[in-house]
Amino acid sequence: MSKTEYRRATPQDLTGIVKLGEEMHQETAFSNIEFSVERTASETMRCILDPNYFANIAVQGDKIVGILFGYLEKPFFTEQIAGFDCVWYVSQDARNTMVGPRLLKQFEAWTKINGGSIVYTTLGSNYKSDRVGKLMERMGFECQGGWYRKDI
Repeated sequence: MSKTEYRRATPQDLTGIVKLGEEMHQETAFSNIEFSVERTASETMRCILDPNYFANIAVQGDKIVGILFGYLEKPFFTEQIAGFDCVWYVSQDARNTMVGPRLLKQFEAWTKINGGSIVYTTLGSNYKSDRVGKLMERMGFECQGGWYRKDI
């Protein structure tokens, strides 16, 4: 396995990020809803081009193997700034490595540098949520609720 490079995504990374997004879609709880290349691409570009968004990727060789996009927001009831993830995903061939935790640590640091004091991340994909939950707890996170879904 080649050395992993971590950096902010650029527009030149769009194709690789969309491909990774499609991989995520196929293996998670989102697989039963329609995948849109156009929506994935437009959301990716919004995160990349807006400096108020965190948009980091992990690259091994010429392949993007991990992404974490997030933003800062004041929750409804406080003046404290919090970081919220939009998408956090690691490709199958980069799992059981430090790619996911390192991306999350970078997001934590970015949140703090930008005045944040809380980081929220979700397990909305429902992919091995028990295992990912244990990782989150080892990294100092605590579970606070969850998502419920109903197709209508």
